[in-house]
Amino acid sequence: KKMASYALTLSHKFGVPVILRPVNRVSHARQNVPLESIKKRVEDPPEDVMRLSFEERMALLAIEVKENPPFMELILKEPPQTTFGILASGMAYRVAMDILEQFGLHTRIPILKLGMTYPFPDKIVDNFISKFEKVLILEEPDRGIEWLVETSHSLLGRRSGHVPSEGELNTDRILQVLAPLLKEMGFIDEIPEAPT
Repeated sequence: KKMASYALTLSHKFGVPVILRPVNRVSHARQNVPLESIKKRVEDPPEDVMRLSFEERMALLAIEVKENPPFMELILKEPPQTTFGILASGMAYRVAMDILEQFGLHTRIPILKLGMTYPFPDKIVDNFISKFEKVLILEEPDRGIEWLVETSHSLLGRRSGHVPSEGELNTDRILQVLAPLLKEMGFIDEIPEAPT
């Protein structure tokens, strides 16, 4: 709801189309959503903005969003280790957090949550990645973030083969990806058995 409202505000302010890219689970979910008061917009986007070319408007939008990325959250701003971090978006973020909490690692492994991936906050992401030996990228429905970051041996995701290249990243799949990495890096002793 907040993202849709923000998207409409950006669209109006800069006179550009916006796209919301929901993940599969969100698209198939059903829930009552209380609406806030709806303001009728009768005015056009600002005239000085509309005189600019589309590319110039997108550049202005990128500057505004990159300076203060919305819907982004860094869990553990001062990480207690530099071995491993997670970069995630959408439901994959929530599932990864649940798994880390289950293992008692939510206070040891930092996660950078990206709620909005375009315009891409490259400086923030590059700064996060540079702090760790290995960074796991979890995103749905496809590689988006992975295409936007510099290819590096330290990145683990769909391109490296660590994350399945198709299908939904549900709890079981993320556990299958995360548990071996956590064991390999010494965060856990045993890989839990898959639920039957």
